[in-house]
Amino acid sequence: MVIIDTKQVSSDVYKITVSGNLLFFARKEYLKILTEENFIPGFELNEELFEELTDSSLAFSCETKALSYLARAEQSYYGLSLKLLKKGFHKKYIEMALDYLKSSGVLDDLRFCESWLNSRKISHFEGRKKLLNELQVRGISKTDANSALDSFFKEISEEDLCRKAYDKLIRKNTLKEKIIPSLVKNGFSYSVIKSVVNCQ
Repeated sequence: MVIIDTKQVSSDVYKITVSGNLLFFARKEYLKILTEENFIPGFELNEELFEELTDSSLAFSCETKALSYLARAEQSYYGLSLKLLKKGFHKKYIEMALDYLKSSGVLDDLRFCESWLNSRKISHFEGRKKLLNELQVRGISKTDANSALDSFFKEISEEDLCRKAYDKLIRKNTLKEKIIPSLVKNGFSYSVIKSVVNCQ
């Protein structure tokens, strides 16, 4: 395969046409052997270089799809990788693309946690334990989840959330003996529950 034409489309992305009118997009970040010096018409690609160019282009395609999801809402690394797998992208290219997006700050699990938690405080009244569990189920590390929860509970107290959950149960005419187990199930600690119930 021989390079026919090369155009730089951004600071580190090239559009490369090779013999047979095959078109590739190559981000420098995804290349280990090929360099910009090779991106000249007439440069011959051996099998190894052609494979690397193909890998780079497939990773760039995966990155583009990932960016379309991120344009709509914050995503977690894990959640985004699942979406891309469902779209038929190979795990190798998903990792290349998401590692690049993470290193460039576009993909951030902590930012995802904060966004997710803020969307929940309006209608879901859950305690720290349940929120931590739900974040970890979404592939968030315990460190990132706890960091986001620390920030979240600086803005709104867990006691206030428990009080709202308690009030909601009362409005639903929940039996008194089922209120505390229900609050525990929603992730509130006994000390927080006790403080709320004793104030009622």
